[in-house]
Amino acid sequence: MGTSASTIVIAPLLLGKIPYKHSDIVPIAQFVSTPQLFAVRKDAPWKTLAELISYAKKNPGKLTCGTVGVGSSPHFTLEMLKVEAGIEVQHVPFKGGAETHAAVLGGHIDIAASTLNPSLPLVQSGDLRVLATSSRIKQFPKVPTMEEAGYPGATLISWVGCFGPKGIEKSVVDKIASALEKTVKNPSVAKRLEETGSQADFVGKEEFGRKIDQDLKRLAEIVKKANIAVQ
Repeated sequence: MGTSASTIVIAPLLLGKIPYKHSDIVPIAQFVSTPQLFAVRKDAPWKTLAELISYAKKNPGKLTCGTVGVGSSPHFTLEMLKVEAGIEVQHVPFKGGAETHAAVLGGHIDIAASTLNPSLPLVQSGDLRVLATSSRIKQFPKVPTMEEAGYPGATLISWVGCFGPKGIEKSVVDKIASALEKTVKNPSVAKRLEETGSQADFVGKEEFGRKIDQDLKRLAEIVKKANIAVQ
């Protein structure tokens, strides 16, 4: 099956009882990733993430940041930054990316924490300014990553991966992984993914498994520190 980090990592941390266990599935490969980003209006006074954080420290609780909802990957990215930077920013959950971006463009909130997909057209049109991203984005090569901005602990990348049932034969896993790798490395596929705001990003089974374990550990800590609960 193909599914996302929200299902494999975030849901078990927030929902408690889910109809599956990690021990029941086997990671085969990651094949797509979607960077997270922080963006502000084009006329916002903050030109860099450092300026935004400096303002937040001088004005605790004054800034507002919208996401697509409590427990979403952008919400986790915001909470991770708050913990690492030692700042207080009000989280404002919306029902979707369109509402989040309408609110920041309309001046109702200060910041949008989002995946690249819904932000891409507005950044390309110049209506939004990206301050930092979770990973290098081809379309915006000059925008610093969270690590380059000095906050590596606030780096979270959404992904989509392929999983099989417990006991699946290694030969089958290898065959599926090989086919996925060949597909995502096809230039036409990679280009199409970039156009939608995602990236072709193949990660093999061993590294993918370690990545899932690391994400579970990191986000479990954020759930406790930020007291995140699905409403």
